[in-house]
Amino acid sequence: NAVSVLNGNSASYDYRKTQASWTAGANYYLAPRLTTFVRINSGFRFPTFDEVYGGFRTVQKVKQYEWGFKTSSRLLDASLTLFRNDFVGQTYSQQVVNPNSGAITTVISVAGSRTWGAELEGALRPVPNLSINFNATGFRARFRDIDAGVASGVQNGYKVPRQPSFQMRLSPSYTIPLDDGGVTLFGAFTHVGSRYSDIQNLQKLPSYNTLDLGAALELGRFEVQLTANNLTNTLALTEGNARIIGSTAGSVIARSNFGRSYQATAVYRF
Repeated sequence: NAVSVLNGNSASYDYRKTQASWTAGANYYLAPRLTTFVRINSGFRFPTFDEVYGGFRTVQKVKQYEWGFKTSSRLLDASLTLFRNDFVGQTYSQQVVNPNSGAITTVISVAGSRTWGAELEGALRPVPNLSINFNATGFRARFRDIDAGVASGVQNGYKVPRQPSFQMRLSPSYTIPLDDGGVTLFGAFTHVGSRYSDIQNLQKLPSYNTLDLGAALELGRFEVQLTANNLTNTLALTEGNARIIGSTAGSVIARSNFGRSYQATAVYRF
């Protein structure tokens, strides 16, 4: 229905631009097992062909600032990073459905954003054969410096879509040594915070938690592993339809996570 076909007409577009990207960093040893580091990145993204065709030729600029600490010992490996990300001139496209008429309007905005955040990751080994891996990221990401589309698109202060303000993963594992191998019990608890799927912050996706458990047996050249994913059978929306917001015949298009599943693998090394 209403398919597009070639009719022999053509159009040409000329676009030329030069940009330079760079990065700089430094590392300093505070103690034998503790270091601190700083890093600055400056990059860019040229517009795609469709953006040039649509009249948006803004070069997206990206600047990243990082300051962190790292430590490593028998008990603990850890890395703490504080960061700020600045985006300027990023193009956002979205289609909005009128709930009354069903008409679809395309909204195109050009805006920047600023993110302040922190990331903690590492592994804790309180007793032999036990390892607790962890990763957590929290940040505040907001739109700013809007160049176009402010009337119906993004607004200063709106949250950047698809990015939860906090997410974390805890992955413990314990190995029982055997004469010719061992048994490893492992699991993972994952938390993903709420976030918006669209640039206008109209469609909110709720937070969710998942739990995975598994066991692996290794004896000589033979290895077998059993894994249960999403053991609690949590139903969650990992992604909403960022392109169309509004009523579409009473349904909302989104992508869910996978339900409970089991997996078994076996390996023999010749």
